[in-house]
Amino acid sequence: MGDVEVFSLSRGRSVKEDAFAYQTGEITTFQITFDDNGGEGGEVQSVEHGTVPTPPEVTREGYTFAGWSPEIAAATEDATYTAQWTALFTITIVSAHGAVIPAVGDHQVGDGEEFSSSVETPVIDELTQYVVTGWIATENLDPVEGVGTQAVVTVSGDGTLTWLWSTNYWLETAAGEHGTVDVESGWQPAGEVAQITASADLYFDFMNWTGDVTAGEMQENPLDLLMDAPKSVTALFEAIMTENRPTPLWWLAEHGITEDFEAAVLIDHDEDGIPTGDEWIMDTDPMNPDSFLRLTEFDPLFGEPCFEHIWTNEVPPFEITTQTVCSVVGHVVTWPVSTNRIYDLEFNVDFPGDTWVPVEGMTHIVPEMPWLTITNTLDADFFKLYRVRVQLPE
Repeated sequence: MGDVEVFSLSRGRSVKEDAFAYQTGEITTFQITFDDNGGEGGEVQSVEHGTVPTPPEVTREGYTFAGWSPEIAAATEDATYTAQWTALFTITIVSAHGAVIPAVGDHQVGDGEEFSSSVETPVIDELTQYVVTGWIATENLDPVEGVGTQAVVTVSGDGTLTWLWSTNYWLETAAGEHGTVDVESGWQPAGEVAQITASADLYFDFMNWTGDVTAGEMQENPLDLLMDAPKSVTALFEAIMTENRPTPLWWLAEHGITEDFEAAVLIDHDEDGIPTGDEWIMDTDPMNPDSFLRLTEFDPLFGEPCFEHIWTNEVPPFEITTQTVCSVVGHVVTWPVSTNRIYDLEFNVDFPGDTWVPVEGMTHIVPEMPWLTITNTLDADFFKLYRVRVQLPE
């Protein structure tokens, strides 16, 4: 075969001619073309023999630069390098809550590249909690769904990645004295029903709910509470009372009476003249005969006017004795009391009539000590019979 001549696209000479020209000093540079391939920034450079050309920065709207073809090398002849491009697609992140990385919005990702997104969970806004349950993506992203707090997809076109959230509301539960509830305070799924059961202690009954319940739900037990917002409920309990002389069963049990309650409240167990049911009102001990409501002291109160009483003995030696005598101006009334009861002092001026009148300033007394002493001014116009009455706190 004969010699084959390869011609330069730019000068029309053969490689042999270029090489000879270089050796003889006719040329010392080559024309290097950087083709931006539909983008912007391409250029033609004159590069000395043996020098590696420096490529320009090129851009193309909707694409990301993927390199030059062929690979750039030291100049030994005229050459053309063509920019390679990878199509860019728009990936939109959507999330109603949370700190998302990268941020919610549009992001440019190359064709065939992996795109990653992550989110922080849970998000708490006062009494509302948001928890991520996973994510979904459109068809140009693979895969199209997942769980957890990180998503990794391969991109083949424009797409949307949406974080999915569930909502929880705070439920505050509480029980009053003498009972419990079976659901602790905590987060409850929005839109679902939380069922709460109240349980009373021995000798007590469930009374009602208070808080975020409707009037028609107050006596329901268990309570089915729709969690359509943060809610708070409290269960209240009441003592079981006897029908005869209403007396709480827990009080009877504290004093050893644990059966036949209706009959027990009518009995005077300690034989102090007071039926057991009445001793509950008095807050006295139904098993102690010395414990019942009564006035224990009723003493005179002396005051002005006073005078001296002087006398002597009738036989020698005569001794003179002087005694100061003051008038009775009132009475000091004392009785044992309970600090958990309310007392009234009354008097009667037509005994054995039944007209009892409250002593002024001595009604609705709430004692602070277990003994109560009251001074009553003497009224010389009437003979008074006193009595004390007791009632439960309001």
